[in-house]
Amino acid sequence: MKRQILLAIFSLLCLGLFSQNQVVLPKGYSVFVKTSDVVPSTSKVKQMSAYVTSDVVVMGQTVIKEGTPVLIDVKARKAGFIGRPGKVELKGISTTAIDGSVIDLTGSTLEKGEAHRGKSIGLTIGMFFVIPPFNFFFLLVKGDECNLNARSFPLATKSECTITIP
Repeated sequence: MKRQILLAIFSLLCLGLFSQNQVVLPKGYSVFVKTSDVVPSTSKVKQMSAYVTSDVVVMGQTVIKEGTPVLIDVKARKAGFIGRPGKVELKGISTTAIDGSVIDLTGSTLEKGEAHRGKSIGLTIGMFFVIPPFNFFFLLVKGDECNLNARSFPLATKSECTITIP
């Protein structure tokens, strides 16, 4: 009986000595990222890379190191007719924790050009009586293109993750 109790205590002590720390990264935890490229609204790029701007620390443990790459989804739309502006939207997809596990991210940043919809429609209607057959050419007025410059923006974790600290 004593032998079994001693064996149980010894195995619990060994388990405590050789176990690795685990930290739970909660859902919605902020991760600040920075892009390094300028993305125009005429871009055909679908994905790009950004990086984490500072260590992500949970309960005193670093779970994501500064400089870790972040995968970003790019949605760019050219300026269009009837004054529609160009726009660029960057959405966070994922990054990697220090144990190699993939952490899904959510959040985005947006840049839009200036719209000229009122000008386009106003000129089309206003010129209806002055130059009737040609007034519809004013519908071809485009909005402004835009550029999303390098910037820092916050993303958040999409779900709860358990990270093993080495």
